Amino acid sequence: RKIAGVVIGYLAMAMLVIVSMIAAQWLLGRDFVLEKNSLVPSTKWCWLQLALGSISATVGGIVAVKIGRQHLVVLWLAGLCFVFGLINAAAIIFGPALLLPAGQVPADMTLAELSPYIKQPAWFAVILAFLGPVGILIGGLVITGRIPSRREHS
Repeated sequence: RKIAGVVIGYLAMAMLVIVSMIAAQWLLGRDFVLEKNSLVPSTKWCWLQLALGSISATVGGIVAVKIGRQHLVVLWLAGLCFVFGLINAAAIIFGPALLLPAGQVPADMTLAELSPYIKQPAWFAVILAFLGPVGILIGGLVITGRIPSRREHS
């Protein structure tokens, strides 16, 4: 049950992130997501992503503890997401940006087509690495009203 709680909690969080981001992009459009005539995400889009990600992480924490039936599962999920967040932050900060062949942003390209070329800002990646695990802990520990006991650690 513990492993299932971690895996299903992670999948619930990931699916909620994917669905909410696609819906937000579709509803708000390219002009909200990107700075004008660039591949730089707008600040307002970054903050919206952080908010949606926090909600998704909180749900992931709740799902993990409900399935795993032990609050320790939430700590495992938060730790796993922290490691993934650090790896993602390192890739964003130190990884190369892909460039469009023409060097310009074609107006007819969709956000889905542009997504491989969009590079998140470093501040966003760092905040996200910490915010996801905090959301998971809030969902799994605070909302359910319980902190793990010593006997759950064994």
